[in-house]
Amino acid sequence: TYERSDDSKIGLTEDELELLLTLDQHLEPGTVVVGDPDSGVAWVNIFSEARQFQGMRIPPTAGQAYLAENFDSIMSDPKVCEIVNEGGIEAFIQTESPTKEFERRYVGFNATDTGAGFELLEQVGEARLYRITACD
Repeated sequence: TYERSDDSKIGLTEDELELLLTLDQHLEPGTVVVGDPDSGVAWVNIFSEARQFQGMRIPPTAGQAYLAENFDSIMSDPKVCEIVNEGGIEAFIQTESPTKEFERRYVGFNATDTGAGFELLEQVGEARLYRITACD
Protein backbone atom coordinates (compact mmCIF):
# COMPACT_ATOMS: atom_id res chain seq x y z
CA THR A 1 0.00 0.00 0.00
CA TYR A 2 1.26 3.45 -0.89
CA GLU A 3 1.81 5.75 2.07
CA ARG A 4 2.01 9.40 1.19
CA SER A 5 4.45 11.74 2.91
CA ASP A 6 4.75 15.51 2.76
CA ASP A 7 7.89 15.24 0.64
CA SER A 8 6.36 12.90 -1.99
CA LYS A 9 6.95 14.34 -5.47
CA ILE A 10 5.39 12.05 -8.04
CA GLY A 11 3.77 14.55 -10.39
CA LEU A 12 0.16 14.06 -9.26
CA THR A 13 -2.25 16.53 -7.77
CA GLU A 14 -3.86 15.60 -4.44
CA ASP A 15 -7.14 14.97 -6.31
CA GLU A 16 -5.50 12.64 -8.82
CA LEU A 17 -3.71 10.70 -6.09
CA GLU A 18 -6.87 10.30 -4.02
CA LEU A 19 -8.77 9.08 -7.09
CA LEU A 20 -6.07 6.54 -7.92
CA LEU A 21 -6.19 5.22 -4.36
CA THR A 22 -9.93 4.46 -4.81
CA LEU A 23 -9.72 2.65 -8.17
CA ASP A 24 -9.88 -0.85 -6.69
CA GLN A 25 -13.15 0.08 -4.98
CA HIS A 26 -14.73 0.77 -8.40
CA LEU A 27 -12.92 -1.43 -10.92
CA GLU A 28 -12.36 -5.16 -11.21
CA PRO A 29 -8.73 -6.34 -11.31
CA GLY A 30 -7.37 -6.06 -14.84
CA THR A 31 -9.83 -3.38 -15.96
CA VAL A 32 -8.23 -1.34 -18.74
CA VAL A 33 -8.22 2.43 -18.17
CA VAL A 34 -7.56 5.17 -20.71
CA GLY A 35 -6.89 8.91 -20.48
CA ASP A 36 -4.20 11.56 -20.68
CA PRO A 37 -1.18 10.09 -18.86
CA ASP A 38 -0.88 13.37 -16.96
CA SER A 39 -4.38 12.88 -15.47
CA GLY A 40 -2.98 10.08 -13.34
CA VAL A 41 -3.51 7.30 -15.87
CA ALA A 42 0.26 6.77 -16.08
CA TRP A 43 0.12 5.61 -12.43
CA VAL A 44 -2.88 3.26 -12.67
CA ASN A 45 -0.72 0.12 -12.63
CA ILE A 46 1.12 1.32 -9.52
CA PHE A 47 -1.87 2.27 -7.35
CA SER A 48 -4.41 -0.37 -8.35
CA GLU A 49 -4.99 -3.75 -9.91
CA ALA A 50 -6.36 -2.05 -13.04
CA ARG A 51 -4.06 -1.40 -15.97
CA GLN A 52 -3.53 1.47 -18.37
CA PHE A 53 -4.13 1.17 -22.11
CA GLN A 54 -1.32 3.44 -23.24
CA GLY A 55 1.55 1.91 -21.29
CA MET A 56 4.91 3.48 -21.91
CA ARG A 57 5.33 2.55 -25.56
CA ILE A 58 7.42 4.99 -27.54
CA PRO A 59 6.28 5.34 -30.22
CA PRO A 60 2.66 4.53 -29.38
CA THR A 61 0.76 1.86 -31.26
CA ALA A 62 -1.61 2.99 -34.02
CA GLY A 63 -4.60 2.47 -31.69
CA GLN A 64 -3.01 4.43 -28.85
CA ALA A 65 -2.15 7.31 -31.17
CA TYR A 66 -5.65 7.33 -32.68
CA LEU A 67 -7.35 7.51 -29.27
CA ALA A 68 -4.97 10.24 -28.10
CA GLU A 69 -6.13 12.38 -31.01
CA ASN A 70 -9.76 11.26 -31.42
CA PHE A 71 -11.14 9.88 -28.15
CA ASP A 72 -13.36 12.97 -27.84
CA SER A 73 -15.23 11.72 -30.94
CA ILE A 74 -16.32 8.53 -29.18
CA MET A 75 -20.02 9.26 -29.80
CA SER A 76 -19.59 9.83 -33.55
CA ASP A 77 -16.48 7.99 -34.74
CA PRO A 78 -16.96 4.20 -35.02
CA LYS A 79 -13.18 3.66 -35.15
CA VAL A 80 -12.85 5.00 -31.59
CA CYS A 81 -15.28 2.38 -30.30
CA GLU A 82 -13.59 -0.29 -32.41
CA ILE A 83 -10.26 0.46 -30.67
CA VAL A 84 -11.95 0.74 -27.25
CA ASN A 85 -13.64 -2.64 -27.69
CA GLU A 86 -10.59 -4.38 -29.17
CA GLY A 87 -8.42 -3.02 -26.34
CA GLY A 88 -10.91 -4.08 -23.68
CA ILE A 89 -11.02 -0.49 -22.42
CA GLU A 90 -13.77 0.01 -19.84
CA ALA A 91 -12.81 3.14 -17.89
CA PHE A 92 -11.66 6.73 -18.49
CA ILE A 93 -9.89 9.13 -16.12
CA GLN A 94 -10.21 12.86 -16.75
CA THR A 95 -8.96 15.92 -14.90
CA GLU A 96 -9.42 19.62 -15.53
CA SER A 97 -5.76 20.54 -15.40
CA PRO A 98 -3.53 18.79 -17.96
CA THR A 99 0.03 20.09 -18.21
CA LYS A 100 1.16 21.98 -21.29
CA GLU A 101 3.55 19.14 -22.16
CA PHE A 102 0.71 16.72 -22.87
CA GLU A 103 -2.07 19.04 -24.08
CA ARG A 104 -1.25 18.78 -27.80
CA ARG A 105 -0.24 15.13 -27.71
CA TYR A 106 -3.39 13.93 -25.94
CA VAL A 107 -5.97 16.42 -27.19
CA GLY A 108 -8.56 13.68 -27.71
CA PHE A 109 -8.64 12.88 -23.99
CA ASN A 110 -8.52 16.47 -22.77
CA ALA A 111 -11.44 17.63 -24.93
CA THR A 112 -13.83 14.75 -24.18
CA ASP A 113 -17.40 15.73 -23.32
CA THR A 114 -18.56 13.16 -20.76
CA GLY A 115 -22.20 14.30 -20.81
CA ALA A 116 -23.22 11.20 -22.79
CA GLY A 117 -21.59 7.81 -23.18
CA PHE A 118 -19.98 7.81 -19.75
CA GLU A 119 -21.08 6.88 -16.23
CA LEU A 120 -19.39 8.78 -13.40
CA LEU A 121 -18.04 6.26 -10.87
CA GLU A 122 -15.98 8.56 -8.63
CA GLN A 123 -15.02 12.21 -8.39
CA VAL A 124 -12.32 13.65 -6.17
CA GLY A 125 -12.13 17.41 -6.74
CA GLU A 126 -11.14 17.85 -10.40
CA ALA A 127 -10.26 14.17 -10.97
CA ARG A 128 -13.02 11.92 -12.30
CA LEU A 129 -13.31 8.20 -13.06
CA TYR A 130 -15.89 7.12 -15.63
CA ARG A 131 -17.16 3.81 -16.95
CA ILE A 132 -17.31 4.03 -20.75
CA THR A 133 -20.83 3.19 -21.95
CA ALA A 134 -20.67 4.73 -25.42
CA CYS A 135 -19.33 1.54 -26.98
CA ASP A 136 -21.64 -1.00 -25.32
